[in-house]
Amino acid sequence: MATETFFRVDGGYAWVVVAASLAGSAMSLGSVYSIGATFMTAWLVDFGSARAGLAPSVSLMYFITFGGGLMWSAAIRKLGGLRIVSLLGSSLSVAALLAVPLAKQIGSW
Repeated sequence: MATETFFRVDGGYAWVVVAASLAGSAMSLGSVYSIGATFMTAWLVDFGSARAGLAPSVSLMYFITFGGGLMWSAAIRKLGGLRIVSLLGSSLSVAALLAVPLAKQIGSW
């Protein structure tokens, strides 16, 4: 009877990566889908703006979240790989989050 031996190419961390990806996707999509229920009322109070003034920013967020795949897939091909584009996207996200406190008014573009 022959014995088969299996080798874990990933070092056994594949399920950790899957769980982390699931948690990240749940948090990012959860924040996008709950924008109207949680953030919209706070933004109306904080920025003293009308709903019509907030609509372009929410639309831009939806476009970047769901339509950005086309841009990022082209960037992966042009810039030479997923690692570089992931670093670029993370850096862009951190810069945007650090710039948020500087906003005094929203929807005045």
